[in-house]
Amino acid sequence: MKKMLLISGVMLALTATVALAGGLDFSWGPACAADGLIINKTYACTSNAGSDVMVASFSPTADNALFLACDAVIDGQVAAGNPVIPNWWQFKNTGACRLSGMSPSAAPPAGGTLCEDAWLGQATATIDYYGDPILVSIPVPPVQGPRVRIKVGVSLPAAAGNGVVGGAQYFAFALAVNHTKTVGTGACAGCLVPMTFVFNSIMPGYSDGMDPPVLSSEVISTPIHNQCITWQGGILCGETPTQNKTWGQVKSLYR
Repeated sequence: MKKMLLISGVMLALTATVALAGGLDFSWGPACAADGLIINKTYACTSNAGSDVMVASFSPTADNALFLACDAVIDGQVAAGNPVIPNWWQFKNTGACRLSGMSPSAAPPAGGTLCEDAWLGQATATIDYYGDPILVSIPVPPVQGPRVRIKVGVSLPAAAGNGVVGGAQYFAFALAVNHTKTVGTGACAGCLVPMTFVFNSIMPGYSDGMDPPVLSSEVISTPIHNQCITWQGGILCGETPTQNKTWGQVKSLYR
């Protein structure tokens, strides 16, 4: 499995510190949660056209002159009674039914005004998709089990660092879930199965401006408005999913 890099082509020493404040937000698009929170997405699953977008945003704890990157963790779980992630939600990995079904983006969706864009059109985004338990064999097989972990990395070139203001809210990334292989020949079953996704944490990375640069980071896991979204009416955060685990317990399995 290819390891994601925070800053491409730049060797950085990483020092992590736990955030004392700040926050994160998660919503279905077309905009970020601050512009109009959409917790549940219902889709009739009758067409291969179109897509739905998950939008992640965050607020840093303090001003930083050189914001360069972020790493984020999203955890998902299928509805009770389903032993594995359905084929419709199998992405990226070898043998997965919808290899091109989910794609990350560092470009903010149109229509929002309250989440600023710190990437300024210069960032690239990557994604990894793991099963439960996390599988490390190569090539990575389709997800096995009822839970999935999504890791997203976004980075700017080292020379393109941009300033962020503590307390302001910034667009982090979007995950587009397209509707390919929903119906017809070669369709992947499971589009109607309820799912829940939790924006577990984000780790913004800041440069000290030195050469070579040293990257510091903070771990943000507290919601501003919301960190849980559902598909087809999945279990809401705080309710009790499979095996009577709270979502806090489920999230702790991945940390």
